[in-house]
Amino acid sequence: MNAMIEESTVLTLSDLLDISAFQDLLDNLSRLTGIATAILNLKGDVLVASGWKRICTEFHRKNRITAARCLESDTVLAGKLAQGEHYSLYRCNNGLVDVAVPINIGNVHVGNLFIGQFLMASPDLGLFTRQAEEFGFDKDSYLEALSEVPVLSTERIDHAIEFLTNLTTIIGNTGLDKKRLFELNSRLEQRIHERTAELTYSNERLRVLTEASFEGIIVTENGVIIEANERVSAMLGFQQPIEIIGIKVTNFIARGKREDVERKMLSGYQEPYETLGLKKNGAIFPMEVRGKTFSYQGRQVRGAAVRDITERRKAETAIRKYSNDLKERNKELNCLYSISEIVRRTDIPLERILQECSYILSQAYQFPEITACQIIWDDHEYNTENFRKTPWTQERGIMVHGGQAGTIRVCYLEERPEESEGPFLAEECKVLNSVADLLGRSAERKQATDEREKLIIELREALGKVKTLSGFLPICASCKKIRNDKGYWEQLEAYITKHSEALFSHGLCPECAQKLCPQLFEKK
Repeated sequence: MNAMIEESTVLTLSDLLDISAFQDLLDNLSRLTGIATAILNLKGDVLVASGWKRICTEFHRKNRITAARCLESDTVLAGKLAQGEHYSLYRCNNGLVDVAVPINIGNVHVGNLFIGQFLMASPDLGLFTRQAEEFGFDKDSYLEALSEVPVLSTERIDHAIEFLTNLTTIIGNTGLDKKRLFELNSRLEQRIHERTAELTYSNERLRVLTEASFEGIIVTENGVIIEANERVSAMLGFQQPIEIIGIKVTNFIARGKREDVERKMLSGYQEPYETLGLKKNGAIFPMEVRGKTFSYQGRQVRGAAVRDITERRKAETAIRKYSNDLKERNKELNCLYSISEIVRRTDIPLERILQECSYILSQAYQFPEITACQIIWDDHEYNTENFRKTPWTQERGIMVHGGQAGTIRVCYLEERPEESEGPFLAEECKVLNSVADLLGRSAERKQATDEREKLIIELREALGKVKTLSGFLPICASCKKIRNDKGYWEQLEAYITKHSEALFSHGLCPECAQKLCPQLFEKK
């Protein structure tokens, strides 16, 4: 992840933040404290802004000179942060105070979190009156806007800076992957509980801590809510935390889960656990709870951090589905590989090949325990042991040289939800098509191989029947007999008949006939 962040062209601060979530967070912070807030990237682009005061938006940033002062102030702040400071507190050139805290992702500075537009002491009316006159502001409107600027004590500013420092750490870590985010939230939750134990003597500090938390915080006494933050009230569908104070906490737990939650509370259970929450409108949602019993204002109370894990559940469901899909695709690939291997084998008969193919194919489906398969070839059936025809069937023809030579039929023995083709997935349809094609092409190859072998045999038989005579033949110049390999003299026609497929028929040419049978040619 750090390597990714270092590539500034790959990821920006806006890519790494849930802008809408942080907008809501800073809106709540501004409403709670009255302090203006903003998140800026290193280019100075404002990504999130909330609670900006009228004296800045309607006066300082609209006048060319005072706006230049604002830009100069921001530049000084950024310059100090670049020197490695943890934060920078600076009085701007227009008389207000700003604080900036760097946002780091890993070891990379990617932006700044600002609070400002406040004062640390009562305003110098003379100074601001002179500014109104110098820059042409309507004095009454300008001083009215000045009266809206909050005056913060040093202690409160220190708390705000501490909060901002923690918040920028959280913002930085949101750029990490889900696993690291989960681990960070777990550590943050632990810190919240540790801080809660440390601040039990100060109700105000406890309230500040709980409102600064990303989780919902509830404090109960004897099972009744005595403290709560805005996040948990919003989580349960209420406008303000006061609306749930005095209500039994199990009223916000779904029926069927209440006894389990009560047992954990009474036993002082401290490990995180999941249960089902109940909203004001009756909606049920998954949530994670982690509680701890401690002393608060001399009383034994139980604090709990509550987190709505609806999105996490959705993510887990998506991950499980993705994992299951990968397993299914792996089964399908193994099926195709196994069938492609077995159809190439020449050492086993076709009947066994088709029988094994029917079993292999049945195991590639989403529910192999209720899947049956049948392959029909040359009017013969090759079935899995559990095969029977059902309404939940798909089949494909096995095509050989353009004609259907067989059929593959796959059946579910029990009903399943509708998918792409009946209860069958689109990927399973593709697998069935591929298997039918494999068997068809395998049959075509086998036919071609058989025909080639047959032709070779026929050629060999034909060549075996061919006899040729070649070389020198010793022949008598007088009687025309030929001497054979054993040294004996044979009649010419007898020798040729033995050494070729030629046959002789005997007759007389006209000259020999006249010589041997002259009487036949005498004139009458």
